[in-house]
Amino acid sequence: MMHPRELRALMSRLNTLISRAILGKADSSPGVQTLQVEVLADEVMDGVEHLEPYGFTSSPLPGAEGIVLNVGGQRGGAVAINFHNRKFRLKGLKGGEVALYTDENDTLVFSRGNIVTLTTKHFVVQAEEDVVVETKKATVAASEELTLASPLVRLKADGIASEAYTAGATPTMRVQGNIEQDGSLASTGDHVAAGVSLRSHPHSNAGGSGNSGPPVAG
Repeated sequence: MMHPRELRALMSRLNTLISRAILGKADSSPGVQTLQVEVLADEVMDGVEHLEPYGFTSSPLPGAEGIVLNVGGQRGGAVAINFHNRKFRLKGLKGGEVALYTDENDTLVFSRGNIVTLTTKHFVVQAEEDVVVETKKATVAASEELTLASPLVRLKADGIASEAYTAGATPTMRVQGNIEQDGSLASTGDHVAAGVSLRSHPHSNAGGSGNSGPPVAG
């Protein structure tokens, strides 16, 4: 039969196996992030390893709440899990929805109906080789300016391979608004302005009757 003193020691160890904790600070520089946390009655623990799932990491802000597990009942084997900050957590998600969020109101929300919404102020994609977007329709709505910076810009009709152009396939690009061209413009096709063909329009014959023939290629 266990002695009462041994039983009290066992119960004390069991009571400290799992503790709620408040984050003091986080260190994300090592291979495993370490935390300084406050547990129980103002007990501060340093160097507590924060276990995170593969492929995901975050640096929680001071005041975040989580769980500390004392593995084997030993303070020296403590690990921390699931630290979050209730002040910044994204609220109102429906069942099955998933979201990432920050204290600066950046959010990435996977909503019901297969809708994914990213909200931020600055969005940067860095791809060393290429970026491919495949969809039925695409819209870019820029309230101030849209800039394409590239040594070469190609516009192709959807589903038409480059070899199909020689077979008579003609893609169409429609522009609403004015176009300002800085530099030369070369085209293998005709240019039509206000119904007048650049390739075949006639000129009036000031020295005689009728019109002249179409312009001569230079």
